Amino acid sequence: MGTARNMFPSKDKRDLRQPILVEDLIQYDDLNGSGGSGSGVTQIIAGTNVTISSTGPSGTGNVTINASGGSGTVTGVTATSPITSSGGTAPVISTSMATNRLIGRTTAGTGVMEQITVGTGLSLSAGVLSNSATTPTLQQVLDNNHDLTDNVVKVGTNAADNVNAANSVAVGENCLYRVNGGNNVGIGSSAGGQPSATNKTNNNGVFIGVNSGYDVSDSKNYNIAIGTDAYNAGGSPNNVAIGQNAGRADTGGVGNVGNSVFIGTDAGYDRSATTANTGSEIVAIGNLSLGGNSGNYSVAVGSGSGYLNTGNNIVSVGYGAGTSNIGNDIVAIGSAAGNGNSGGNIVSIGKDSCTNNTGDVVIALGRNAADGNTVSNVVAIGQSAGQNNGEAGSFIIANSVLPSFADSTTANTYYGSATLSSGCTYLYYNQQSESIGAYRN
Repeated sequence: MGTARNMFPSKDKRDLRQPILVEDLIQYDDLNGSGGSGSGVTQIIAGTNVTISSTGPSGTGNVTINASGGSGTVTGVTATSPITSSGGTAPVISTSMATNRLIGRTTAGTGVMEQITVGTGLSLSAGVLSNSATTPTLQQVLDNNHDLTDNVVKVGTNAADNVNAANSVAVGENCLYRVNGGNNVGIGSSAGGQPSATNKTNNNGVFIGVNSGYDVSDSKNYNIAIGTDAYNAGGSPNNVAIGQNAGRADTGGVGNVGNSVFIGTDAGYDRSATTANTGSEIVAIGNLSLGGNSGNYSVAVGSGSGYLNTGNNIVSVGYGAGTSNIGNDIVAIGSAAGNGNSGGNIVSIGKDSCTNNTGDVVIALGRNAADGNTVSNVVAIGQSAGQNNGEAGSFIIANSVLPSFADSTTANTYYGSATLSSGCTYLYYNQQSESIGAYRN
């Protein structure tokens, strides 16, 4: 038998203790080195202790390579086309290969090489694998998400879906979902959307932020909500809510009667008790301001101001000012001023002034003034003036703000040499007459 020529590179020697079948168009004469016709494997070169035999003597068939000495190598294989394997425990190596295929392995585990198909979006040409997919332009994206009939731009899963909206912009998953109204803008996941299978008609809304304006009641128009969960589940029209949870209801549209402004985290919302503000025509500026409020026509400026009021017409300015009031018509200015009052018609100016008051028509000026007062028609001026007062119809001045003199002569001598403000009258206590005296400058 003729000597087979080199088929594998010398650096890639194979252990031939097990038979390897090479199946191709191999002429018997090719194995004897006479160069017969055919295609595929053209040379097989045996190394030491290797024998080659075929099913010849002519035509095509299987070629068997055996290690005759217990071990041996095939030193090389030369082919006219790529070599692939059919797999299996005794794989058949073939030079036949379909067009546009790669050599690799997709089957899990170590094994023989396999043909890899070129997938969608890829192309194989002139030995180069390329990405053939095209990236859409921004205009194409907008065109694909643009309802030309109703002038609606929608980007995101279910954005402005299942609706008959017009002139609206929806950007985000479920944004403006099931909202039939027009002239709305929604940006953010579920912004201005609805959770139920029933469409709602809300018009002229602006909702920016995740869940902002989500689940607003039907036919509630002209709402603006900016911030995560701002005006979530709101139940009224004509509101502005800016900040996380600002104006949030959490009561399926029960809260927030309308015409209100909420600015600040949790403004108009009680996070701890999930209690909505049910007041109408109110202004809340600050964290938790007017949270849980049920009174109408109130203004609260400051963190926690106006919190849990049930009375109407309350103005609260300052940290925690004007909270938990039952009474109506209250002005509270100062940290914790005017808190816990059951009486009405109150003016409370100063830290902790007029707290827990039960009287009506009370004016308190100064820290702790009229604190704990139980009667009506009281004026208390100065720190702690009228504290725990039980005398109705009183005008109370704290001794700390009213100087005391033995008599009017002593008072006049003192004020005559003092540096005083021009055009002012100075009050003092006359010990001789036990009355209030005055020095007019």
